[in-house]
Order: sequence, then structure tokens, then C-alpha cells
Amino acid sequence: MVTVLSVGSATITATSGSISATCDITGNVLFITGSIITSSGNQVPVYWRNGVQTILTTTPDQPNGTTCGLSTSGNDIIVCGYKANADWSSVTPVYWQNGNSHALAIPTGYYSTGGEWIDQSTDAAGNSYIRGTLVSRANHNNIPGYWLNGTWTPLSMTLAPGVTASSGDINTTYWDSTTKYWGGWLVDPTTNKQVPVYWANGVVSVVSLGTGQIASDAATYNGAFISSIVGPPDLPSVTFFLSANDSNYRPMDPTMLTNGMYTPVSTGGTSNGVIWFASTLKNGTIIAQGGIGSSVNFYNAAPMYWKNWQVIQLTTPNGYPFGNAGSWQYTDSADLVFTGNIGSTTTEQLPVYWLNNSIVSLPLGSYNGISNISGEAKNCTLVNY
Repeated sequence: MVTVLSVGSATITATSGSISATCDITGNVLFITGSIITSSGNQVPVYWRNGVQTILTTTPDQPNGTTCGLSTSGNDIIVCGYKANADWSSVTPVYWQNGNSHALAIPTGYYSTGGEWIDQSTDAAGNSYIRGTLVSRANHNNIPGYWLNGTWTPLSMTLAPGVTASSGDINTTYWDSTTKYWGGWLVDPTTNKQVPVYWANGVVSVVSLGTGQIASDAATYNGAFISSIVGPPDLPSVTFFLSANDSNYRPMDPTMLTNGMYTPVSTGGTSNGVIWFASTLKNGTIIAQGGIGSSVNFYNAAPMYWKNWQVIQLTTPNGYPFGNAGSWQYTDSADLVFTGNIGSTTTEQLPVYWLNNSIVSLPLGSYNGISNISGEAKNCTLVNY
């Protein structure tokens, strides 16, 4: 067994008596983002590299934080997330490049409340896009947008001629060779319900609820949203994944939209479900990850994923019956890696990952000499050096 500790390659030689063999290794490095909670109550931004924890810089006036997306460029490691003051009443979107913190500029008239995801992508021309959501000081509504090379650009909120959404958010990003897609939702000011939308090169399009469960029950929902956009080479064509929201804004009835056709996705007997990531392995197997039940409450669900649209439950150890899965990757040999968290009604949440359904605990470590008591694993990025 070879563990990759740093960027590069190595030649491994094994010898037994007069017999010798060599193997050239270029290894996969697994990065996992998230946060840990100290016994003093601080939430501290971290990432794990092949299971080794790195605590990212905070400041005395902003001791809290979390990490979301991670990308690499050569030897550069770029982690996006948030820093916040003691009670999270003042939040700053940031990125850390090789451990150095850089605050993202918030223009006049906006503020940040944090958010679940903030991700960085770089196009072929080397332009950096960091997606996120700010809040208008005028009406406290969410404004979806992105920072292009550090400059904030709000996305269009026009639902129809003369109709401007009151609020919105981005859930997902997908780029092909010509189009930059963002997917999420906007709030229709006339119905006050979420409308699923995507932006293609900045142009907003409203997605019809089509037919099936979402459409038939639309009157009872608080709306719907696009949770993920997947396209070639992972799927044959651009596919939008939608979920509806019930009266408590819990995701329900996950659905695929491909080439104008709507296909419901099984949730194994419960209506609650959402798909955040999907991809196709080399052998044609479709793997999707999201939430069933965990979208409602962490403490009444088990971590799971879809394999060819059949629900597969991930194992949890004795004493930790509940959990959720955050994101996933697969190696060239099609080994599956899922990140997530486990817990119980009487224990703290613990960050973990699953390798081919075998669970591996991520270390909590210590912070300023104080042992950490819990943590959260969010996103994972697998880099083949």
C-alpha cells in the first residue's frame, strides 16, 4: 500500500531474495473541505489532504469560519469559504491560496450572511470565477452572482419582461467548451414561490416544472429549484436535476430533465430527496449523490447514494446510526469516495469519508491547544498528480 504525501511521482521497488520488481507511482490526492468545532465553541475552517488536517487562518475579530469548494492549479491549493465574528453576525467571503487568506470585496449596498457553498472555477483563459450570494441592504433579499477576478457581478433576476425576482440563489455550476451554466432558483414576486432557473453565459432561463409529481403537486409547494447540472462527458447531454420544496422548504421529488423529457428519480419509499452531484463511470455506471431524509433532518436519515438510480445505503459504525453524504469522486480504477458525517442523538457529528463503502474517520485534531469535539466534511476533490 502506497500513501501519497506530496505532489509528484515515485518509483517503488520491492525485493525478495534475488527477485526484484519496480512500479512507477503517480498518486491520487484526496482533498476534503469542511470545519471543526472546538470545545470552546468556535467553528474553525479546515481541509484534509489524504486524511491530514490543515487548519486555515482566522483572525481574533473573525475566529470562526468554514470551507466549501477546493481547486488546484499546479502546486497552488485554492480553498473557498467564509470567516465570521464570534456570533456570526458579520461574515466575510474569502479564499485561501496556499493557506493565505484573501477577502472577497463586497460592494456598497450588499452584505454577506455566509451560505452553504462558495466555489471557485477557472476558465481556459485563466479567469477566476467564484460563485456566491450576497444580500441587499435595501430589502435584505439574496442576490446570486459571482466574483470575476475579484470583482462582484450580480446575475440577472429578470423572470419575464417587467417581472424581477425578489430573491435567489445558486446551487450548482457546470461549464462546457462554450457555455458557463449556473443553476438555482429565483423567487417570483407575484406568488412568493421559488422558480427553478439556470443562467447560461449570464442569460437567465426559467425551467418549467414539466409533468409528473412536481408539476401535479406544484400548488402545494413553496416552489422548486435546480440542484445540479451535469453534461458531457459525464452524461451524454446536458441534464438538469430539480427538486420541489414542501411547505417547510424541504426538498422533495428529485427529477431529471434531459432534452425536454422529465424523469422522476426513486427515493426508496420516501418523498424527500435531492441530487447534488452525478457522473458516469468508465463502465457506464451512473452514480449520483444527494440526500434522502437527510434533507429533512440529519437525525432521521442514513447516508446514501444512487447507483444506476437505485438507492444504495452507506455503512455506519455501531453507535452512529445517522448521517449524510456530502460529495463524491472516483479514481481511475473506479474506486468510489464519498465524504460526509455521522452521528447519533447523543453524540457529536463526526467528519468521515467512505472508500468503496468502508468508512474512514477524519481526524478532529486540536486548535490552540484545545481538543476539537466535532466536525463537518463537505466537499471532496480528487487530484491525480
